[in-house]
Amino acid sequence: MPNPASSLSNDLLTHLAKEEQKIIKQINNNGYKTPFDVEDDGSLSHDYTYMVGKDGRYRRYMIGFEYVGYHQLRHGKKQVRHLVVDEKYVNNVLHSKVVMGGGLHHPPIVTLTEIPNQFQIGAGHHRAKHEDNFSTKAGAKVPIIKVSSFYDMETGKIIESNLEDLRSRVRTNKGPAQLQVTLKGGVKIIGEAFDTDPTFDGKNPSGVLPPRQKKENDLECKFDWDDLIENIFEDSGNFTDKSTRTKLYNMYKKSGSISKIVDMSDVKERNDFLTRQSYSLGLNDKAKRKPSHLHYDESRNCIVLLTDNNGRDFEKKIASIMEKSINNESYRNVLVNNGIRYIDIMAYLYNSGVTKTDVDTAYSNLKQTVEKWANVIDTHPLCPLKVRNYVTAKMLVDNNEDADRNYSI
Repeated sequence: MPNPASSLSNDLLTHLAKEEQKIIKQINNNGYKTPFDVEDDGSLSHDYTYMVGKDGRYRRYMIGFEYVGYHQLRHGKKQVRHLVVDEKYVNNVLHSKVVMGGGLHHPPIVTLTEIPNQFQIGAGHHRAKHEDNFSTKAGAKVPIIKVSSFYDMETGKIIESNLEDLRSRVRTNKGPAQLQVTLKGGVKIIGEAFDTDPTFDGKNPSGVLPPRQKKENDLECKFDWDDLIENIFEDSGNFTDKSTRTKLYNMYKKSGSISKIVDMSDVKERNDFLTRQSYSLGLNDKAKRKPSHLHYDESRNCIVLLTDNNGRDFEKKIASIMEKSINNESYRNVLVNNGIRYIDIMAYLYNSGVTKTDVDTAYSNLKQTVEKWANVIDTHPLCPLKVRNYVTAKMLVDNNEDADRNYSI
């Protein structure tokens, strides 16, 4: 007798496949390739590994294509690198590849979230940022391919294990063609894997950190650190040699006694920082951050200089504000006529350490640079501005001693 449940599952997969063909045509008609389109050299794109599991049993389906604003895309917790977006890589390496290739070929791939019109980037964080920075297509919006969760091709059901989702995100970061995962990124990924399923589909039944290597005569230990690394990273080309795996093991063991880092590369985290301190977000009508010299908070009579602790970038921003306030008469008049008298500096860490000592040291070093520029600006006879506050963002998630701090300059 036929199994009704099996028949329904087959009908669902057939329906998904038919609907996917419509999406494929839409993607191709807009001038892009799908993850299943063969490349010029006959190979499949690395996005294919995000769509199809290693053994082919699990598969995602394309369920939509559209252009969205960059602010509608989420990253951070679902990103496998330590840094979500490497701006230098986007603006130099990736941009050159896109220009030489005649434009972007593969749109970022996203999944749906619990919030309408907000999407989680699964593959293509740097491509999304590239299109936000450079594209003029469809009003400078980002093209996205919306995809489903993984379906089990044998049962027709969405798979229950989220480890396969994690593995798929790792597979799209295959070195050396893509930016490889750093040690800090590896710690982040492994932590997520333990949060998802500490038994690793039953291979690590104790649910705790396995030994670095199996002992020669230990018949009970069937899953060690090497097995764990291969289970997560598969053939992505990350953490393949013994010494790097040992460094990663030691760093992960240490991470149990240190704090998780607030991901300030996430636009939401930066907005939350400003909101906690009751400053304006400085967004334009497209929800993008205004240039530093135009980020006003009229209620507090100031320019809000949101910056990371990269001293060179900070100095470039504050020097530009000072120069405009002195040499650009129309800009100076806007400041004076609207009572904008101060610069309040809102700082966060670009590449935070993992202890409070690391955080305090980094902020202290930046404070010295802030004080130097405050002295230059405050004593310049033609500058209508003064540096007033230096505010630092909380960077350690679960360290109660670390908090936003406000210093008068």
